[in-house]
Amino acid sequence: MTWDGRSTVEMITSIGHQRRDVVVVGAGQAGLAVSWNLRLLGIDHAVLERDRVGESWRSARWDSFTLVTPAWMTRLPGLTQPPGTGAEFTTRDDLVAMLEAYSKQLPVRTGVEVTALQRAGRRYQLTTSEGVLTARAVVAATGALRRPVIPAMAARLPGTLLQLHAGQYRNPAALPPGAALVVGSGQSGAQIAEELAHAGRQVFLATSQVGRTPRRYRGRDAHDWAQELGLHDRSADQARPEERRAANPLLAGAHGGHTLALQQLARDGVVLLGRLVDVTGTTLRFSDSAAANLHYGDQAAAAFRRAVDEHIRRHHLPAGRPRSRRAALSAGPKPEQARHHGRRHHHRHLVCRIQPGHGLDRPAGARPHRGHNQSRRRHRHPGAVHARRTVAYSPRLGHPVRRRHRRQQHRPPPGRLPRSRVSRPAPDRGGRVAAPAGRLLIHTVL
Repeated sequence: MTWDGRSTVEMITSIGHQRRDVVVVGAGQAGLAVSWNLRLLGIDHAVLERDRVGESWRSARWDSFTLVTPAWMTRLPGLTQPPGTGAEFTTRDDLVAMLEAYSKQLPVRTGVEVTALQRAGRRYQLTTSEGVLTARAVVAATGALRRPVIPAMAARLPGTLLQLHAGQYRNPAALPPGAALVVGSGQSGAQIAEELAHAGRQVFLATSQVGRTPRRYRGRDAHDWAQELGLHDRSADQARPEERRAANPLLAGAHGGHTLALQQLARDGVVLLGRLVDVTGTTLRFSDSAAANLHYGDQAAAAFRRAVDEHIRRHHLPAGRPRSRRAALSAGPKPEQARHHGRRHHHRHLVCRIQPGHGLDRPAGARPHRGHNQSRRRHRHPGAVHARRTVAYSPRLGHPVRRRHRRQQHRPPPGRLPRSRVSRPAPDRGGRVAAPAGRLLIHTVL
């Protein structure tokens, strides 16, 4: 029932030409929260949604999507979380079910699209798919990221290459066979690349400048510390210009929540590339910014840890001892072992770029390794990138070892590239490397 005794169905069954005090456009979490408060104040209103309640969460998120914020941050007025679930991470389906149940008590009309809004004297006139509606006030709760952002250069790619926006991706099994290039290493791009790699796909990731934070630090979740530091209470005016333009830091809520970093993705077999800068036919060119992007993420994580350490010291708070960066990066889910010519191993990552006329080449400044028995340890994959020297990760020892001699190798410092030589695929007569048909390109926001 509504506040004036009418049922929600009786109130909004037919719009026709109606008058309302307030009309809320959009039935996502923001629109529903506004409606709840308007109902609490006894204000006549209606909520119009062109699709279903929480449609973006239903149709623009992949199957395993999980919020990166703990459940205690998923708040709606009048909604209480079940006891003991505050530290969990909400899945897509659970979030949709929560919004659907919450909307049952509110005057929400689904399947009604607002096509025009204009002033009509002292009121607003809304033209909808079911008639005209006037109101004293209109609340636009349609969200800020409704339209996919696709680089203009994507139009120059051949039609044989399947292109998807992150909002169209569902799961690895729904994709055609072959390698995948994920453009953008923000939260969506990094999480999709991680899922594809764990499913055994060959994944290339065009990185961008995105910070990261540890999922848990000194015994608490990153968002618990952000709340403690007052970062969630700052207004846009209090943030620095570069902070307002920056992407959300890398985090993952899947598998109980874990640290998500480019180094972790590389350990799982993802090939890190610089920013995608040009497309000519089937040739993709990337900048050599991969090392700088890794360093940028490391700096952001270090700044977060320093802020937490200083807060603990200043307020004499009890907290766990800091974990090493290596242990933090290893806290994510273990990738599935990839089968390689009948042998199982984990790949060390290769960071490379595509140079004009030369195809895939080793990182700038990296010296080729000329070890013995080099040719016998070379693993070939048609159309892929290969190291001339294969390095495996020992599940027992936890560090990279040589496949035959098991001599310990040193990891490169954070933000630096490994010294690896990359074999070049055979170029055509014009010196260009053609991308095989059936490859996949996934666009993300960054």
